[in-house]
Amino acid sequence: MKEEMNLNLEEFQLLSVMEFVDRVEYTFWKKANLDIEKINLHEGQQLKWFTELEAKNTKLAYGFNEIVDDFFKRFPFII
Repeated sequence: MKEEMNLNLEEFQLLSVMEFVDRVEYTFWKKANLDIEKINLHEGQQLKWFTELEAKNTKLAYGFNEIVDDFFKRFPFII
């Protein structure tokens, strides 16, 4: 978040640790109210919010569909 959007997030929580063939992915999450229209993107193409269905229907790089699916199964943001 710091490198791509110059956002300094604190007090985030570990969501998952997933082992892939070539790496281990540690994924963290934090509830935040972000206005993506006001964020200056330093890397990547664009910022966009996705619904669960939109995320399922989008082929994400590096096997991240599995991580996003896990996020929606756990619903940590409802806590």
